[in-house]
Amino acid sequence: MTVARAVRAVLALSLLGALPAHAQNDQAAAADGLRLYTTLCQACHMPDGAGAGPYPKLRDNPTVRRAGPAYVAQWVLFGYGAMIPFCNLLTVDEVVDIANWLPSHLGNTTAAPPVDPEAIRAQWPSPASCP
Repeated sequence: MTVARAVRAVLALSLLGALPAHAQNDQAAAADGLRLYTTLCQACHMPDGAGAGPYPKLRDNPTVRRAGPAYVAQWVLFGYGAMIPFCNLLTVDEVVDIANWLPSHLGNTTAAPPVDPEAIRAQWPSPASCP
Protein backbone atom coordinates (compact mmCIF):
# COMPACT_ATOMS: atom_id res chain seq x y z
CA MET A 1 0.00 0.00 0.00
CA THR A 2 1.36 3.37 -0.93
CA VAL A 3 1.60 6.16 1.59
CA ALA A 4 -1.04 8.16 -0.28
CA ARG A 5 -3.49 5.24 -0.15
CA ALA A 6 -2.80 4.73 3.55
CA VAL A 7 -3.44 8.43 4.24
CA ARG A 8 -6.70 8.28 2.27
CA ALA A 9 -7.78 5.17 4.18
CA VAL A 10 -7.07 6.80 7.56
CA LEU A 11 -8.88 9.96 6.44
CA ALA A 12 -11.89 7.95 5.26
CA LEU A 13 -12.04 6.05 8.56
CA SER A 14 -11.79 9.26 10.55
CA LEU A 15 -14.60 10.80 8.51
CA LEU A 16 -16.78 7.75 9.15
CA GLY A 17 -16.13 8.11 12.84
CA ALA A 18 -17.17 11.77 12.61
CA LEU A 19 -20.61 10.86 11.32
CA PRO A 20 -23.43 11.02 13.85
CA ALA A 21 -24.44 7.61 15.20
CA HIS A 22 -27.79 7.66 13.38
CA ALA A 23 -26.04 8.33 10.06
CA GLN A 24 -23.68 5.43 10.66
CA ASN A 25 -26.66 3.22 11.53
CA ASP A 26 -28.50 4.38 8.37
CA GLN A 27 -25.46 3.52 6.26
CA ALA A 28 -25.16 0.08 7.88
CA ALA A 29 -28.88 -0.60 7.36
CA ALA A 30 -28.62 0.47 3.70
CA ALA A 31 -25.64 -1.85 3.20
CA ASP A 32 -27.63 -4.67 4.80
CA GLY A 33 -30.64 -3.89 2.59
CA LEU A 34 -28.47 -4.07 -0.52
CA ARG A 35 -26.87 -7.32 0.70
CA LEU A 36 -30.30 -8.84 1.30
CA TYR A 37 -31.58 -7.74 -2.12
CA THR A 38 -28.49 -9.20 -3.78
CA THR A 39 -28.75 -12.46 -1.85
CA LEU A 40 -32.51 -13.05 -1.83
CA CYS A 41 -34.27 -10.92 -4.43
CA GLN A 42 -32.14 -10.36 -7.50
CA ALA A 43 -32.37 -13.94 -8.77
CA CYS A 44 -36.05 -13.35 -9.57
CA HIS A 45 -36.34 -9.57 -9.77
CA MET A 46 -32.97 -9.22 -11.58
CA PRO A 47 -29.89 -7.29 -10.38
CA ASP A 48 -31.22 -4.04 -11.87
CA GLY A 49 -34.77 -4.65 -10.56
CA ALA A 50 -36.23 -5.10 -14.07
CA GLY A 51 -38.16 -8.25 -13.06
CA ALA A 52 -38.58 -11.45 -15.07
CA GLY A 53 -41.45 -13.79 -15.82
CA PRO A 54 -43.97 -13.79 -12.97
CA TYR A 55 -41.69 -11.58 -10.83
CA PRO A 56 -42.58 -7.89 -11.21
CA LYS A 57 -40.12 -5.14 -11.83
CA LEU A 58 -39.03 -3.36 -8.69
CA ARG A 59 -37.08 -0.66 -10.49
CA ASP A 60 -39.01 2.60 -10.68
CA ASN A 61 -42.10 0.82 -9.36
CA PRO A 62 -45.00 3.24 -8.74
CA THR A 63 -46.60 1.01 -6.08
CA VAL A 64 -43.35 0.66 -4.14
CA ARG A 65 -42.85 4.42 -4.32
CA ARG A 66 -46.41 5.23 -3.26
CA ALA A 67 -46.88 2.65 -0.49
CA GLY A 68 -43.28 2.59 0.73
CA PRO A 69 -41.57 0.37 3.28
CA ALA A 70 -44.72 -0.93 4.99
CA TYR A 71 -45.90 -2.37 1.66
CA VAL A 72 -42.54 -4.00 0.96
CA ALA A 73 -42.47 -5.49 4.47
CA GLN A 74 -45.84 -7.17 3.88
CA TRP A 75 -44.63 -8.79 0.68
CA VAL A 76 -41.39 -9.92 2.28
CA LEU A 77 -43.19 -11.40 5.29
CA PHE A 78 -46.12 -13.08 3.56
CA GLY A 79 -45.11 -13.46 -0.10
CA TYR A 80 -47.67 -13.32 -2.85
CA GLY A 81 -48.19 -15.11 -6.14
CA ALA A 82 -44.87 -16.66 -7.16
CA MET A 83 -42.98 -14.99 -4.31
CA ILE A 84 -42.25 -17.10 -1.28
CA PRO A 85 -42.90 -15.77 2.23
CA PHE A 86 -39.76 -15.01 4.21
CA CYS A 87 -41.38 -14.92 7.67
CA ASN A 88 -39.66 -18.18 8.68
CA LEU A 89 -36.38 -17.31 6.97
CA LEU A 90 -35.48 -13.75 8.02
CA THR A 91 -35.10 -11.87 11.27
CA VAL A 92 -37.13 -8.78 12.16
CA ASP A 93 -34.09 -6.58 11.50
CA GLU A 94 -33.54 -8.14 8.07
CA VAL A 95 -37.16 -7.47 7.08
CA VAL A 96 -36.78 -3.88 8.29
CA ASP A 97 -33.53 -3.43 6.32
CA ILE A 98 -34.88 -4.69 2.99
CA ALA A 99 -38.26 -2.96 3.46
CA ASN A 100 -36.56 0.39 4.11
CA TRP A 101 -33.92 -0.08 1.40
CA LEU A 102 -36.04 -0.92 -1.64
CA PRO A 103 -38.34 2.17 -1.69
CA SER A 104 -35.31 4.45 -1.92
CA HIS A 105 -33.19 2.45 -4.38
CA LEU A 106 -33.48 0.96 -7.87
CA GLY A 107 -34.92 4.21 -9.18
CA ASN A 108 -37.53 4.48 -6.43
CA THR A 109 -38.06 7.44 -4.14
CA THR A 110 -40.74 7.55 -1.48
CA ALA A 111 -42.14 10.01 1.00
CA ALA A 112 -43.59 7.16 3.05
CA PRO A 113 -42.02 6.76 6.50
CA PRO A 114 -39.60 3.93 7.21
CA VAL A 115 -40.74 0.90 9.17
CA ASP A 116 -39.19 0.06 12.52
CA PRO A 117 -38.65 -3.28 14.24
CA GLU A 118 -41.60 -2.80 16.61
CA ALA A 119 -44.02 -2.31 13.71
CA ILE A 120 -42.72 -5.44 11.98
CA ARG A 121 -42.79 -7.45 15.19
CA ALA A 122 -46.45 -6.54 15.66
CA GLN A 123 -47.28 -7.98 12.22
CA TRP A 124 -45.11 -11.07 12.47
CA PRO A 125 -47.13 -14.26 12.06
CA SER A 126 -46.69 -17.15 14.45
CA PRO A 127 -44.45 -19.92 13.07
CA ALA A 128 -47.53 -22.10 12.55
CA SER A 129 -49.33 -19.45 10.52
CA CYS A 130 -46.42 -18.34 8.37
CA PRO A 131 -47.53 -19.28 4.83
